[in-house]
Amino acid sequence: MNGAADAVVVRTAPASKVGPDSMTRLRLALVSCLAVVHLLGGCGGDGLGTSDHSESWRLLTDRAAWHSATADERLAAARAVESGLAAFRFESMETAGEGLPEVATFRHATTGMTFSLIPGGRFEMGSPLAEAGHREDETLHWVTVQPFLMAQHEVKTSLWKTVMGTQTLPDRYEVGGDHPVSGVTRRRARDFCETVDLDLPTEAMWEFAVRAGTTTRFPWGDDLESLDEYAWTAFTSPNEMRPVGQLRPNPNLLYDVFGNVSEWCLDDYGPYPEDDATEPVPPAQIGERLGVMRGWSVVRATDDLEVLTSFFGSARRMGLPRNATMLVGFRPCLSLDASVMDGSVVEREE
Repeated sequence: MNGAADAVVVRTAPASKVGPDSMTRLRLALVSCLAVVHLLGGCGGDGLGTSDHSESWRLLTDRAAWHSATADERLAAARAVESGLAAFRFESMETAGEGLPEVATFRHATTGMTFSLIPGGRFEMGSPLAEAGHREDETLHWVTVQPFLMAQHEVKTSLWKTVMGTQTLPDRYEVGGDHPVSGVTRRRARDFCETVDLDLPTEAMWEFAVRAGTTTRFPWGDDLESLDEYAWTAFTSPNEMRPVGQLRPNPNLLYDVFGNVSEWCLDDYGPYPEDDATEPVPPAQIGERLGVMRGWSVVRATDDLEVLTSFFGSARRMGLPRNATMLVGFRPCLSLDASVMDGSVVEREE
């Protein structure tokens, strides 16, 4: 089913072309339509009534409920998200492989990037003491994450130039347009995101999306045998970035979350909270202290593969937000809240 073709869109004519009689008729028509929606609990086969919106939001805030729902229920929830977001069009329900859960994908009109819908939930962030590569700053703690949309790929150099009009890399790091942009400060990464009405993910959002419901060291398990199928590392592409999206995605259809370039997160670096937390917490703690980067890159920091891969998953890397660090890029996201379910009639961007 094509999201663009089936979306319910109501457009009003420019004010200069609508006279008093026309405006009155338009208002009466809208009131009549709303009355029918209220009585019938929807508008057409794809419409959603108040109770359906409530059920869709329940699915979006509970990852387990999302995956146990029927295909029709997940589709209805994805449609509800689309109806409240002017800049996004629902594209399809996809999976990263046989037996993996369905992911709702959306196209962002402003950038053309594809986003995955990440249903929220509660998860244990960090890593256990016994896990290989565990660090002191990865203390396990429970976090509740609200639903959000996350870009399937890191921002490419060509898109950065289109939006920002500048090249961030020194000549020696010049790369093709399909490579991830890198060498950007966290401030400049946020400038890009704010220009297109998006933002960076918090650390918790990033880890939640990357783990995709798994509790193993990597989304595919604890072993290193499959690493080369998912990540460009210092052993497969030493100090050389590759174009985005060439390897396998994680179960949330996110590509290159391990290796290639590290990714800026929204938070300042600091100790994890001792009590349960809820993300995102507006306003996020943002300053000029140490920032957080996740995912590692193709930098060869060690000749020991076991040690190198300890930088993945829960590992946290620090960097000054004002510094343009090579081999560090970013992927945008958009936090969702219940108000998205209230915008069932929107003026959609083309």
